[in-house]
Order: sequence, then structure tokens, then C-alpha cells
Amino acid sequence: MRTVRNFFPPILFLLLIAIPLFGVGDRAFGTNILGFHLHPLLKPTLIFTVTQASLSLLVSLVLGLVGGLALAPFDTPRIRGLLFASFSLPSLALVGVGMVYARHFEYGLGAIVFAHAYFNAPWIALSVIDAVSTFPRPWAEAARSLGGNRRALFFRLTLPWISPRVALAATQVFAFSVMSFTLVLLLGGGPTSGTLETEIYAQVRGSGLDIPGAAQFAVTQILLAALPLTLATLVRMPGADSVDLSVAHIPSVRGPRAGKSSKFTTILVFLWFLIPLLTLLAGNSPVGILRTLATLLRESEVRSAFLLTAGIATLSAAASLFLCLPFVSSNHRWIRSLGIFPSGVSPLVLCLGFFIAYATGRFAWIDPFEGSIFAMVLIHSVLLLPIGIRILLPVRIESEQPARKNLVLAARTLGATARIAWWRVESPIWKRAASDFFRIAWVWSFADLAVLSFFGSERLVTVPVLISRMMSRYEFQSASALLFLVAVLSSSVLIGGRGRA
Repeated sequence: MRTVRNFFPPILFLLLIAIPLFGVGDRAFGTNILGFHLHPLLKPTLIFTVTQASLSLLVSLVLGLVGGLALAPFDTPRIRGLLFASFSLPSLALVGVGMVYARHFEYGLGAIVFAHAYFNAPWIALSVIDAVSTFPRPWAEAARSLGGNRRALFFRLTLPWISPRVALAATQVFAFSVMSFTLVLLLGGGPTSGTLETEIYAQVRGSGLDIPGAAQFAVTQILLAALPLTLATLVRMPGADSVDLSVAHIPSVRGPRAGKSSKFTTILVFLWFLIPLLTLLAGNSPVGILRTLATLLRESEVRSAFLLTAGIATLSAAASLFLCLPFVSSNHRWIRSLGIFPSGVSPLVLCLGFFIAYATGRFAWIDPFEGSIFAMVLIHSVLLLPIGIRILLPVRIESEQPARKNLVLAARTLGATARIAWWRVESPIWKRAASDFFRIAWVWSFADLAVLSFFGSERLVTVPVLISRMMSRYEFQSASALLFLVAVLSSSVLIGGRGRA
């Protein structure tokens, strides 16, 4: 049984990640080296991608550092949970905010950077809070005893301590911005704002079926985002462990400031989480949005799209949970590293890999132009694998600690069978972590535009694709109503359950 468990994750990695990515690389360069030439749009697209990702990182760093340092003294699990919930909101939930922003300014680079900063600033803030909360107190006490003031303490000790963690988070933010699709496509304002990710889609599902050209954009994006992200994750500097996606579950060692200040800070963070909803209501007539939404929900096309999207999201979340369990249960670190690898692969790069490996050639079983729910679910489960591992792995590691083993042993001593002891002691903890991951996976899969549009069709029209079509037809009132529904649904699911993100 153990042998099967150790072989199952590598087989999954080979079939769902390695073979598709090998196909992308093979089609990008081919076998004729002398006849190889770069796509004419590759250079300008690369320049714009780096520009928008760098600006997004800069704004996110400023907001995240200021917010993290301001929130660190009030650190509570609730604040961490709200910050993580803000980061976990799907990109589609913020498109409505970008539409309101564009009315006063314009679509394009500014709207893209604004949207990226909203999502990524909480990620930077979490890394700062986590670093400050683990800062060794004896260092600060020794510095004060030697006459160091607050300014010297910050620049000589605190800043060097938090810098490696923030640097790793910044690398992740840059990669997230490079791989962004929904915000760039819907808020970019046209072809002049195309990035490597949007060009992959355009080369395959746009005006022509240029697979080698799309593969060149994909390989360039992997080198730009996945390679630095992988190196930053593998190279562990002292005090610079990667910010865990289960950071919302880690209690602060410093403890929050009690009283009204802590409550006021929690309210401010909660308002940040509600920005997509509040901006949509402020920028549009709330009554008009509700009336339009009621009208849309009476249309069979909208109801069918909603039910189909909800079904795909449920299947994807369940498949993601099932897929990550073999990686979590393995005792080999290299197997878990295989599960973390997709964090550097964008949705459309993997979609292109599936298209090349499994929609063309001898082993073709996907017809992308007819749509494939199975391909959507598989790709979602692969992309969500790193999140599942980072949420469930700490639970599995803690279950092997003496304290947890003693609880199971105590239950057995009191007469419980092994199954009942596990069910009473371990099951509630695993259920909570699995519920957290399932909610995140469901929300992300429901509002994902990249995969749902790449492997969608006229018979498989989902809510994100419907919103995209409405915006292309300038039906902004209808699009705003559906975006409001997505924002409400996403926010409710993320903070639902037991109130944990």
C-alpha cells in the first residue's frame, strides 16, 4: 500500500504537468533549430508584461509594507483571516471595481495595476505580520539594554529580519501579476495591453490557431515567472521560510492590543475585504443592479450558465481535495515538492499544454472546440494543488506530534476503537482544514475565466464567459449585475462556515 501511495503522485505529476509542459516546450522550439524565429509580438508583449508586473509589485509593496507594519501590533487570527480572504477573492470579483475606476480614468495599465495591488497588498501584509510576530524578543530587549532607540531597533534588527520573507512574497506577487489573465483581459482596454498570458489565449482561441506562437509566449512566461518563483521557494534563507497559505490559522506570539483599537483595526480590514461589493454599489444604482440581476436570472441562458458553473466548481473543488491527499500523506519531501510545482504555472500555460498533449496527435481525447468539462476539472485540480498542500500539510504534520498522539492514545485507553478514536480526535481538525480548502477551491473555480473560456464552447457557456461577452458588447449594466452576484457569492463562501477564511 505504501509503495502504491509513493508512486501515485509522480504518475499524476507526469500525466497532468510534465507531459503537457514538455509538449509546450517542444512546440515552441520544434526540431528545426535553423528555421526557428521569434513571434513578432513577443518582444512588445514581454515589455508590457514586465512593466505592468513591476508597477503592480511596486504599489503592492508600498501598501503591503505600510499595512503590515500598522497591523502587526493588533495581530489576531481574525485579521489574518480577513487579509487572506481578500487575497483569495477571485479576480472576477474585482472587475466591477475596475469598471468604476475606468469611468473616472480609463481602461489600461492604471486599472490593471490598481486591481493587482488590491489583491496582492494583503499577501505582502501577511508576510510582514508573520515576520514581526516571530521576531525574537530577546534581541529587542538586548538592544534596548544597550541604549538602542526605536529607530535603530527597526533598521538594525527588525528590517533585516522581515526583509527575506517580504522578498519571497514580492517574488510571488511578481509571478502572480505576470500570470494574471482576467484583470488584464477585461480591464486592459484592448490589444495594446496584451500580456504573455492573454496572447496565449489569442493565438489559440483568437483569430488563428498558431500553436507554435502560443508556445513561445508560454515558454517566455515560464522563464519570467515560474523559474524565479521556484528558485525563491527552494532557496531558503535564514528566517525566510515561504509564507504559508495557511497563515490565517497561525496565532500571533505577540498578542494583540486589547480594547477598541483592535476592534477598530478589524473593522478597517473587513472594509478592505468588502471593497468589491461597496464600490459596485457606490458606482451603480443599488436598486438598478438588483432589478437587472432579477431580470437576468429569469433568462434561461443565465440560469443554465450559473448551474453549469456551480457544477464545474463543485467537481473541481472535490477533485482538488482528492488529488492533494496523496501528496500530503507522503513522507517524501521531493513528492510534496512536485505538488508545489504548479504554483509557478499559469492557467493558460497548462491549458495550452493539455491542448497540445491531449487534444492533438495520437492520444487526443479532448475536443476543445466542443468544450470539455473533464479538462476544466483536471486543470483546476492541478492548479489548486499547491494551495491544498499548504493548507492540509500542517494538519498532517501536527497529527504526528506527541500531544496529538497522546490524545488518540487516551481515547483508546478509555475503550474507543482505533476508528472511533481517530474520528473523535483527528476528524474535526481535518474537516476544518478540508472545508477551508474546499471553499477556496470552489470560489476560484467558479470565477475562473481562463480555463472556462479556453475549454468552453457554445454549449458550455459559464458565468465568467457570459460576463466577458457582455462587456465586449458594452452591456455594462448587465455585466455589473452579474459581477455583483459573483462578489456576493465569493465573499459569503470565503467567510462562511466557522467564520474562518
